[in-house]
Amino acid sequence: MADKAQAQTQAFVHRATQAYQRREAILHERARGQVQDVTAGDFRAFVAAEAGLANERAQVDLIKRLAERSRSSREQAERALAAQADKMTDAAGPTVKIPAAKLAEARKAFVVLAQELTPAQWLAFTQAYMQQLNQDLKALETAAKPQ
Repeated sequence: MADKAQAQTQAFVHRATQAYQRREAILHERARGQVQDVTAGDFRAFVAAEAGLANERAQVDLIKRLAERSRSSREQAERALAAQADKMTDAAGPTVKIPAAKLAEARKAFVVLAQELTPAQWLAFTQAYMQQLNQDLKALETAAKPQ
């Protein structure tokens, strides 16, 4: 009987906690919406004050011009990032696809190495591997720098 009461109590606490969390999430969402509404109103007031525009149509036109300028700047940045990514891709060379069979063989080789190498040998192997990766990354960085 005590076990049943304890289980029911735990179930009640669980349901109450979930309901509280839902209410809390709703309150957070409402507060966020209010902040966004205030911010949007502040922005409109700022634009009107800064531009000296009294009527809404002029404000809307200014906002559209600002949005267009923002969009064109964003697109320009995206094109620059794409060009940079292309440089990085070209510097890295063609993409290599490793066949699944070769990958399985490499895994087996690492398992064998794990059984045969001492911890000191593993550290030396890892250090050499990381140095090679570092050299390759530096070469990619050098190739990707704008000239």
